[in-house]
Amino acid sequence: MTDGLPRPGDAGPIPPEQPGSFDDLFRREFPPIARTAYLIVGDWEVARELAQDAFVQALRHWQTVRTFESPGGWVRRVVIRDAVRTRARDTRRRALHLGAPPGADALPTSAVDVREALMTLPPRQRAAVALHYLDGRPVAEVAELLGCSTGTVKTHLARARQALAALLGEDPDHDLR
Repeated sequence: MTDGLPRPGDAGPIPPEQPGSFDDLFRREFPPIARTAYLIVGDWEVARELAQDAFVQALRHWQTVRTFESPGGWVRRVVIRDAVRTRARDTRRRALHLGAPPGADALPTSAVDVREALMTLPPRQRAAVALHYLDGRPVAEVAELLGCSTGTVKTHLARARQALAALLGEDPDHDLR
């Protein structure tokens, strides 16, 4: 006989998802955060893994992270930091394996496409390009996400534009803004 009260050991009704919950954050932010990681590392599998790891960290520290003004921004900073480190480590590892200094494996202009050209940029430049030009974030937000000044972001973007223009055979002064 039940009187409508839960018995000890019953899970009870599942509470409705709260706006601002971890699940809500994950559903809303995982795809764009994984895309940002992909634009930095150039590998979807690695990008998804980095994004998942960042969300695991957010879940572990959810009591604190949920109080931040932008929990998604916190997760994005974690994934960008890890993606930049991963890409830099992989570049060094590849250079050691090939016996060539980093950057020595520049692609011939005739075989270059934009994605390949992006992958030749140093990780922080690539992150700045991905966040500013591909994700449409303002320079100030990119600076906050990368943990540097707006001047540094502008330098990264200018150097990236020059390098990409040289690889793609474009005019480096062409306005990409």
